[in-house]
Amino acid sequence: IEFYAKRFRHCADEENLRFVMDATPEYILYPERVYETYSEAPGDPLSALKLMVILREPISRERSRYDRMRREFMATNNTQTWLSEVAFANGTIMSFDQYAENVLKPNIFREDWKWPGRYVEHLRSWVNFFGRDRMLVLSYDELRRDPKKVRWRIEKFLGGNFPGELSRPNTRAKSSAPMSDGARRALGPKFASKNEELYRFVDVRGGPLVEERPFRRFDDYREATQGADFAERYA
Repeated sequence: IEFYAKRFRHCADEENLRFVMDATPEYILYPERVYETYSEAPGDPLSALKLMVILREPISRERSRYDRMRREFMATNNTQTWLSEVAFANGTIMSFDQYAENVLKPNIFREDWKWPGRYVEHLRSWVNFFGRDRMLVLSYDELRRDPKKVRWRIEKFLGGNFPGELSRPNTRAKSSAPMSDGARRALGPKFASKNEELYRFVDVRGGPLVEERPFRRFDDYREATQGADFAERYA
């Protein structure tokens, strides 16, 4: 608790502070750790906790993750780190098609691997710990297309108005080459059934009223996830 709490000590110096936010894509894998941390913390922060998750079409998410690992591996060329996942044994970097076929396809649904893109499995666990009404599920593609609408959803969910804009470009992102049909053929069938489960879960489990209803299918935004659009555009 102390290790986690010290990262928020600076918040105590803020006057009239209503919200403290903690965000990372890795949390989706560990709802039990978040629950235990907030349950053990003094002052009952668990009772006021609200959760937001932004979901991106999972193959696009894997491409973005691959691009980041590829850049970092090229900077270090260290085959002893987890970044070497994108390289062959001789250090040659795989194309995304090769990575999808050789790494993702055989492993992404292994029971002993916690893979973030299997969204519905993780959301079920979060809801079991925290309840559906405390989780706002948002679309990454809606964020890109209509950031003002997503901002409205967040403000209504949290009950506050916030300065700034959601549409600030992520200038650190770099465009990537278009995704081939080969990668989609390799991974599409793997995700298809889980995506269908996700749509049913989000719509049926009665989340906050400000959520998009019905939750937009990833395929509906297919034209927005082509080519260079795979690069992250928002910080």
